[in-house]
Amino acid sequence: MMNIKKLSWILVVVLGILVLYSAYTSLTLGHSVSVQKAAEEEATRAAKIDIITITDSSCTDCYAIENVVTKLKAENVDVVQESTLDVHDAQAQTLLSTYAIQKIPTLIVTGEIDRNSSGITGLEKKDDALIFRDVAPVYYDVATGTYKGRVQFRTILNSACTDCYDISKFTKALKTAVSVSSETSEDMKDASADIAAYKIKELPALIITGDLSLYPKVEASLAQLGTKVGDALVLTANSTPPYWDIASSSTKGLVDVTYITDVSCATCYNVKVHKTVLENYGVAVKNETTVDVSSSEGKSLLAKYNISAVPTIVASSDLKYYASLVKLWPQVGVVASDGSYVFTHVELVSANYTKL
Repeated sequence: MMNIKKLSWILVVVLGILVLYSAYTSLTLGHSVSVQKAAEEEATRAAKIDIITITDSSCTDCYAIENVVTKLKAENVDVVQESTLDVHDAQAQTLLSTYAIQKIPTLIVTGEIDRNSSGITGLEKKDDALIFRDVAPVYYDVATGTYKGRVQFRTILNSACTDCYDISKFTKALKTAVSVSSETSEDMKDASADIAAYKIKELPALIITGDLSLYPKVEASLAQLGTKVGDALVLTANSTPPYWDIASSSTKGLVDVTYITDVSCATCYNVKVHKTVLENYGVAVKNETTVDVSSSEGKSLLAKYNISAVPTIVASSDLKYYASLVKLWPQVGVVASDGSYVFTHVELVSANYTKL
């Protein structure tokens, strides 16, 4: 009997120890999980930062720093304090010196800037702060106290040339890539001095001055179209006819087109498709004439240009001012002795044509 009691007591003790051990293990495991969870939360929590924006309140065309601020706030950050200073404020001047800032507007970010979880990019670390230095024009240059990135446009045109290229379309597109602080336009009769100074031969012309060099990609593209004269880049319409040729006092690039058809061919392709192609290459079609192969004029053209298939076209010599089309022409036609452009490969347009 005693042995049974003793055994029962031992079992009770063992069970008690097991219960205590289980409780201890549960508490320890739970604590470990809590510690791990807390560590994970700490590793991924938002970085607490302060933002100081320095701007020039008088500069209405300066770089839009607010877009950078918006992007920064979209990262894994918790903005504790945010302030804006004018570049001329004493506090701003101290910060410019402390962090060697040369361009305004800018951002100074302090706080938990080294947290890997912040996701902050595009800023340069300087001592205890992150600085935004990738400021595009227009900006205030701290060293010189001047604004950088402003460009000026001056257009010279012949107002009497109603067929000439509308250069305003070009300047409108260009203004989306550079900041234009002033834009003027004058007629050729009032711009003789500039025409001579910039050696302008064609109109309309665009004279670009200012900080174009701060837009290197734009400058490189424009340099292929224009000529550098002193501190200006001069672009004329010689690559975008029609234009006014100053030396000859005439418009270049107005093309007359003669359509040669065969009215007896009901299935022949529509000869006006050629006009669509020409206009797609930027050709300005001035006068259009349609003649039939059975007419005396038609027969004369067939003989003059040795035409062996119709429908086709004969374009006037001013087509030569359209470089891209001139380069292509040997694949589709010939250039006659009088300079006219004769389309000969009608089979490239359609199988439906008349072979003469």
